[in-house]
Amino acid sequence: MLELNQLSWKIREKTLLDINHLALAEGQVMGLLGPNGAGKSTLLKAITGEIPASGQALLHGKAIHKWSSQQLARHLAVLPQASQLTFPFQAKEVVALGLTPLSMSHEEGQRHIQRLMEKTDCLHLADRNWPSLSGGERQRVQLARVLLQLSQAEQAPLLLLDEPTSAQDLGQQHSILKLAVELAREQGYGVIAILHDLNQVLHYCHHCYLLKEGQVAAQGKPFDVLRADTVEMYWQYRPREITLDDGLPALI
Repeated sequence: MLELNQLSWKIREKTLLDINHLALAEGQVMGLLGPNGAGKSTLLKAITGEIPASGQALLHGKAIHKWSSQQLARHLAVLPQASQLTFPFQAKEVVALGLTPLSMSHEEGQRHIQRLMEKTDCLHLADRNWPSLSGGERQRVQLARVLLQLSQAEQAPLLLLDEPTSAQDLGQQHSILKLAVELAREQGYGVIAILHDLNQVLHYCHHCYLLKEGQVAAQGKPFDVLRADTVEMYWQYRPREITLDDGLPALI
């Protein structure tokens, strides 16, 4: 569903992003990982067109820059790591911003808002003002918004998650990643998630890309990529590889 070819971005002759090829299939959760400054968030910005990268970015076989703004908004959404809102919106009003590219009645929109806030465990926050919310609560409200934005996609939507678990407690981290897997499995979503917890990549992602200095250093199934030697090479820490009681691998 997503294909990137020769995607590059330079500033004053310094190459910050140089992706030869990257592909994501429908129904797949991809982990995007690498040390700080590797180019992970920059890659998400290049996919959405937020930065003027050269090269080819295709969504369902069509160049992303050729999609109309409304159609693209229905098929591609980004959950930012943090959101700065200057108005004291209620949480439900923030979620309602996801209705902007959609065509549905007020009643239907309200039903979707309630359903998605419940799904992302933030319905109890509906009447709270944005400034009063914690970082984790804001992330879950914004997740409900982007899922609403994608709810009328005619083709499998692409969901980009920029460190979606960074402000969450342990239980919420797993809930969000389980939801990503559920969306991929049941609705064909393509999901790219920037993650720093390598065990989360091992347990929730079908595929992963490891970036280093804006380039793909390794890619493949997480079980194959995230070996002790590779982790030591790119993170300067050598973990122990263990097998959990349920047979899943883990790094400690």
